[in-house]
Amino acid sequence: MDKEKRKEQILECAKRLFAEHGYYQAQISDIIRDANIARGTFYRYFTNKKDIFVTLLENFYERWVSEVSLKGRMIDLETITPEGHFRHRVQQSLQFFADDPHLSRIFLRMGLGLPPDMEDTIKRLENQILDLVVKDLKLGIKNNHIPSGIDVTVTANLLIGATLRIAYYYFAQPAKQRGGAKDVEAMTDEICRIVLPGLFLK
Repeated sequence: MDKEKRKEQILECAKRLFAEHGYYQAQISDIIRDANIARGTFYRYFTNKKDIFVTLLENFYERWVSEVSLKGRMIDLETITPEGHFRHRVQQSLQFFADDPHLSRIFLRMGLGLPPDMEDTIKRLENQILDLVVKDLKLGIKNNHIPSGIDVTVTANLLIGATLRIAYYYFAQPAKQRGGAKDVEAMTDEICRIVLPGLFLK
């Protein structure tokens, strides 16, 4: 197995263990056993448990940005409507969480019970997501698609908070705790039906 595949294998094992047991309960020895590697192999890629956890969070952000981007999609960037852009961001975000329940559970619960020295990493990731949504809102205001009087920071936090709560409820918890499965497209339709009339100018 080459280096990148081995590193990915270790990350996948760690992701599942962190999701199932939490940051404190999952140990390096558990990751080593689950990945079926020697202790020295682990330390060839990661310095400690915090290092591998932070790597998972950073990978999450990079993958999420890639998923919600319009680039490389079968989308006409010249003709997509502001509402279509919003719908794409919401649907791809929900699909991203639905496709990776373990990573969803880690990210959506990452502020709960983590060491204080990891707060900077968490805050940085949260601010990067917030900045992306604020940028979208400012562009909508500039192009007269969104009312200029809105507080973009409050609105961005509202949109992010609602989307992450929905993702947590439907994708990061066992199905029996949330009343069964939910279709991503149907959820996106419902979110757009509620949000679009109040966010976009007619």
